[in-house]
Amino acid sequence: MKAPKPFTGPRRAGFIRLCWIAFAQAGIAAATAFIVQRVFDEVVTGTTGWDPVKIGSLITLAVIALVLAWLRRCERIEAEALGQSYTHAVRMTLYDRLGSLTPRDLQSRSRGGHLLRFIGDLTALRQWVSLGLARLTVASITAIAALTTMTFINATLGATIAGVLVIGGGASLALGKTLHTAVRETRRRRARLAGDISERIAMMPVVQMFSQVNRERGRIGRRSEDLRDAMIVRARVIGTLRGLSEATAGVSLAAILAAGAYEVAQGRASLGAIVAAMSVLGMLTPALKDLSRVYEYWHAYRVAMDRIRVFLGTQPSVKFQPSAPSLPDGPGEIAFKNIVFGDVLDGINATARPGSVVAIVGPNGTGKSTLLSLVVRLVEAASGEVLIDGNDISQYSAASIRAAIGVVSPDLPLMRGTIGRNIRYRSPKASDEDVRRVRTLCGIDEILQAIPGGMEARVAEAGLNLSPGQRQRIALARALLGAPNILLLDEVDANMDPESAALIDRILKTYKGTILFVSHRAEQIAQANVIWHVEGGAIIEEGPPTELLHRDGPTRRLLRRPLTLVA
Repeated sequence: MKAPKPFTGPRRAGFIRLCWIAFAQAGIAAATAFIVQRVFDEVVTGTTGWDPVKIGSLITLAVIALVLAWLRRCERIEAEALGQSYTHAVRMTLYDRLGSLTPRDLQSRSRGGHLLRFIGDLTALRQWVSLGLARLTVASITAIAALTTMTFINATLGATIAGVLVIGGGASLALGKTLHTAVRETRRRRARLAGDISERIAMMPVVQMFSQVNRERGRIGRRSEDLRDAMIVRARVIGTLRGLSEATAGVSLAAILAAGAYEVAQGRASLGAIVAAMSVLGMLTPALKDLSRVYEYWHAYRVAMDRIRVFLGTQPSVKFQPSAPSLPDGPGEIAFKNIVFGDVLDGINATARPGSVVAIVGPNGTGKSTLLSLVVRLVEAASGEVLIDGNDISQYSAASIRAAIGVVSPDLPLMRGTIGRNIRYRSPKASDEDVRRVRTLCGIDEILQAIPGGMEARVAEAGLNLSPGQRQRIALARALLGAPNILLLDEVDANMDPESAALIDRILKTYKGTILFVSHRAEQIAQANVIWHVEGGAIIEEGPPTELLHRDGPTRRLLRRPLTLVA
């Protein structure tokens, strides 16, 4: 995936309009130089009085000033529109890449790093396009026209202005490597600080519970000091650039006066030519002062674009075919054929019959949750096939696979918004009748009675303003909306209150589709039709609870105590 280019598609027309504005300003600069020379020579040094032509020239200068102000306004609007359009295109490209990556892919970078890419890096891109590249384009066209006109009026004065500008520009370019290093280091330290702060915000309950607020404050303080130092170094370089721009403007004025005096003394220029040269310099001075900012924006753009390209070049570990067909509807059979996944799963073969309830048990870290992730293609097996109703899911679209499956997992928290939005998140167009069904099934009405606002009650990020049991009920309702043929439950009974745990038991008994669930609760496991005991990369024991929990095998030893089985 590649980043969009600044002036492609609809932005090309905007850039053309910007160029027309630049040419209009260039024409005004040329006209101003000629008119200023004429007015000064005829009005100030002439012997004749005021006549309609001279008055008309002064009025023309006033009108030109108004037109120039209007053009500058148009330039700013067009430049900002270009910058915003470009950053929007890049933002959506970044989001597309974000959406193609699995949770495991995203875990290789901090949340703060991702936020910086969507905010800080895109700001750098916008500034380069709207404040840097656009301004450089307009200033370059205007400067060429103004200097050409000045050379026509007096070659020495034109060459003097051009020479000083070239020297000043060369001095600025010499600082390029230093500026690029400073910008890159600033960006790196800002990313570290953003990552640390993002993590500390999410983990603040842990920090507070273990009385590590001061320790973490020290860590954040060190990151902040690192960023402060980098910003000061960057400011030093940028300050030097701006000083060079100011010096270039000042030296240009001195050079015009010196060269102009010489030319007047030699009889090759009039006082009007000097004033014209000064007016041209006055028009170029804003561009000169912008040069340092433009150069800063360019290096910030380069650093940001390097990071964006790296992110866009990240290949998703799970790849879907762009034109893949939809998964055919079926009863919900799930089959694993010779599944190998890293060091976790090695040759898994198992089948969950349609409508069956399968409990997946085993020690921590043996791949139980990985099996569920394989079914919804959040991870990809190194070899083997996952089949749903006999169809290899690698050949079908992600949307159709996930439409057929409801999932509840600690890795799928609630979204910030209302309770109603969270319940409907899986299927926004679900009927009110279906919503009422899952509300009743999952006991949502009990939550609504305890929380003011009903379905419009606000849910904080990850549902942290709700109890664990309330969060799980809403997550269950979200997963069950639309009556998917397959339901995957990943340790949903952890930390649940007795009423919510009873809800899970009821769903295991009454749900008509196929259920795969991971649990450590013996009473819940006993309700399954089949147990898969995963350990050492394989299913070491498989069978009904009535069989596995009565004999002295690994499953019974894992659960540690005898059970009263449910018939």
